[in-house]
Amino acid sequence: MKIPLLLIASLLLSACASSPPDAANIPKQIKRVRPPYPYYALSHHIEGYVRFAFDVDAEGKVSEMRILQSEPRGLFEPYVIAAVSQWRYEKHKPVKDLQMTIRFRLQQDADPAKSSLIF
Repeated sequence: MKIPLLLIASLLLSACASSPPDAANIPKQIKRVRPPYPYYALSHHIEGYVRFAFDVDAEGKVSEMRILQSEPRGLFEPYVIAAVSQWRYEKHKPVKDLQMTIRFRLQQDADPAKSSLIF
């Protein structure tokens, strides 16, 4: 009887430890820099996305970033990393493992000024 209870308790604790931050604990974003659409992707009509996780430190800076998935691989990541490193959040509200996806899409009229980034 004790073994099933211990197993259930340990599973519940591990689920709590790995849960993402809730909306109430997420600091307000103060500065957001949009990554530029890479020239190569624009000229070759390539669309894609980058899904990433990041931490915010007590100073409101992005302290660590992890690429979780991207398509096509290796094309958009450097632009996203450079932009996200400039983001700023409220101070004194550190948080870990925020996740976001940035999508790079071209509009149908083929005007380079009309390319879009979707957060």
